[in-house]
Amino acid sequence: MTSALPEDYENISPDDVFIPVIGLTGSGKSRFISLCIGEEYDENDDSDAPLPGATGFKVHSFEHCGRTVHLIDTPGFDQPGREDHEVLQECVYWLSKSFEAGIKVTGMVYTYPIDLMRLPGSARRALQMFKAMCGIQNAPSTVMATTMWDKVERDVGEERVDTLAEEQDFWGDFYDAGSHILPVLSDQRSALKIISLILGSSSGLTLQIQKQMLVEKMMLHQTDAGKVLYGNIMTEKHALEDEIDEIKRSMQEQLGQAARQDQVLRLEEMARAKNDKLETRVAAVQEIQKTKDDLTVMWDIRVRDDMRRMRLELLRNQEHLQDLEDSLAGRATNGAYQERKEREELERELKRMRKKVEMLQKENRFGATAGVLLTGGKVVGGGLGVAAAIIPLVACCIM
Repeated sequence: MTSALPEDYENISPDDVFIPVIGLTGSGKSRFISLCIGEEYDENDDSDAPLPGATGFKVHSFEHCGRTVHLIDTPGFDQPGREDHEVLQECVYWLSKSFEAGIKVTGMVYTYPIDLMRLPGSARRALQMFKAMCGIQNAPSTVMATTMWDKVERDVGEERVDTLAEEQDFWGDFYDAGSHILPVLSDQRSALKIISLILGSSSGLTLQIQKQMLVEKMMLHQTDAGKVLYGNIMTEKHALEDEIDEIKRSMQEQLGQAARQDQVLRLEEMARAKNDKLETRVAAVQEIQKTKDDLTVMWDIRVRDDMRRMRLELLRNQEHLQDLEDSLAGRATNGAYQERKEREELERELKRMRKKVEMLQKENRFGATAGVLLTGGKVVGGGLGVAAAIIPLVACCIM
């Protein structure tokens, strides 16, 4: 993983390419990005797992066809322990900040696991939100990258691609408007083909979500993407309210019939559980009724807090790394069997910790870039106009 932008910010070029990669959690985003940048992907490696509560954006940069490409690895929809409205908020925050800094996305990639037999409600909703964020006018600069081809027979996968391209509720409307569906196989060539296609399709987009929130000043729930999520939240809220009313009626009936105490207690427990869930839906409604300025204030604070947390995590892990190196240095290389096993275990832990420290160092550079956006860096005359005075402000954001 590389920093959000190259470390020498003034060398950012107007020719640089920014491509957000969006999809469900576990849809193959990381595998696609690893293929693009030429790094080995290990699905069991958790060294770059996000810190608890950390913002979910990471940016991976590489050279392709004479241009610097920045792949924006976004937090996944349908993420365990995280509401979709929070993921949408963060996407809007990043897209707003980058747009205001003069950075336009070149295209958008949506990763779709071809082994998905059916499109569950969460997957359908995420797909609809992606399309609504982009706007059908930008369809020619979007790609559905189908992943997980090693988990299906080829003819089965091809049938599913046909369905995606034909069904208007899936990808058919975008496909008819000029979008593409391309496979991500096990080779780098298939991934870079997607990048090459986007490079030739656009010089910079204004996404529908950017136009609606930044130009038309809509609130998030009024945007096309927000409506997809808002409608689902309201449907869940009304369903819970109906269920709670039904439980209350049952309780009244049971009390009128001198029901057993255990039956009444069971209904009370059901009512409490439904009320707890209803409270989360009411909170979600409030969280999606936000302006761009509301989101900026809220997420600026979160980004600064995450930078401080990453800095502390980096320092702790550097200390742990030094302890491991000191311990390993004191071990004999030709000792007894048990000592050799202990040394091998230390070497494995040392390797893992070195990778984690490297990741955190890069995360801190990403944080510096976020700080540049927070302090108002602009793309001017071929680069980010990052005055020397901005750098101390960035440092304050992450310490």
